[in-house]
Amino acid sequence: MFILTKYELGKIFQKKIIYVALFLFLILSSINIYNSFQIYDYDLYLIPKDLQKPITENIFENKIKNINEGYIYGELTDSEKKSVNLYTAISDAKNNYDSLIIEKNSILEQLNTITNKSTFNYRNTKLQYEMFNKIPRPYIFNEQGWYEVVNYINQNGMLYVCILIILGISTAITSEYSTYMDSIIKSSKKGKKQFITAKIYASIIYTVIISLIFAAFNSIPYLMSLDNYGYNVPIQNIYDFIHSPYLLTIGQYLLVQFLVHLAGAIIFSLIVLLVSALCRSMLTSIFLSSSIWALPLVIEQYTYVEDKTPGIIDFSLTNIIKAAPLFRTYKTYNILGYPVLYPYLLIGIYIILVPVILYLVYYFFKNKHVQ
Repeated sequence: MFILTKYELGKIFQKKIIYVALFLFLILSSINIYNSFQIYDYDLYLIPKDLQKPITENIFENKIKNINEGYIYGELTDSEKKSVNLYTAISDAKNNYDSLIIEKNSILEQLNTITNKSTFNYRNTKLQYEMFNKIPRPYIFNEQGWYEVVNYINQNGMLYVCILIILGISTAITSEYSTYMDSIIKSSKKGKKQFITAKIYASIIYTVIISLIFAAFNSIPYLMSLDNYGYNVPIQNIYDFIHSPYLLTIGQYLLVQFLVHLAGAIIFSLIVLLVSALCRSMLTSIFLSSSIWALPLVIEQYTYVEDKTPGIIDFSLTNIIKAAPLFRTYKTYNILGYPVLYPYLLIGIYIILVPVILYLVYYFFKNKHVQ
């Protein structure tokens, strides 16, 4: 099986289009990183060691008085820029803390108005309050640099990985049909099951490799320029996650984000392989695979309205590959009267679907009529 898997993986990496796309995407990522470093001097956003901690009223009242926010950026010295950035960090932390208190009090007030404790509404509101009540005070923190690392997979990283999956895997089985190799494979000793198993292993390995390449390529330049303080800061200090109920530091979130993204990418690669098993035409396979990935993005871009668009967006695989939409806000679903958190439900559904997808890949290849 190892030799067969190695052979199938080699067939994927023999495609020149993969290297063209990979080179192009790495160039685009390099340009984005370069532009970011041109805009921000990350050394000017570092927080002094004595202030690398959660915001308090005492810090806010004592420190804010000594920082002049009235400078004009174009005329500042580096020392003055650091002062303005520190002022911003302290002010943002204080505002975020005030917002957190207001949000917790609002949830608690709503909880206290519910008299029937056996309802979904009570259980859901109670869970929401318990989660938000565990969120620590916001830290004094500037998100510049960290925001780019956290948000990469949600934007360009997801785009690049999915395109490379389509280019590498969408013709994996279809090409065997077009060259009439499927008849030979099905009649061979290691045909059918072992052949498909090797393609599945190769697809997964390929997906892991390209996901690691883009995650490392984008993250390393920023992480080398930032101090270790940010790893221990709550994810709520990143603007996009200010309403997140999840008790995660930025360092923990980066790990969770990559693992969720990788799981989604692997599941997508298996779906693409299933489409390839269904289609005799390579163009049809590429088109259908691209549609499965792109359709939710198009709907989200042009028609999505929060809490109004049906679950085609919330339950799309694209959200798992992005990872970030799962953790930004508190969202649950009513399962037999109990609240189930959105990330757990969505990931659980697709994990359950994996054996079904694998079975269908084997089934359609085995029963595809030989021409």
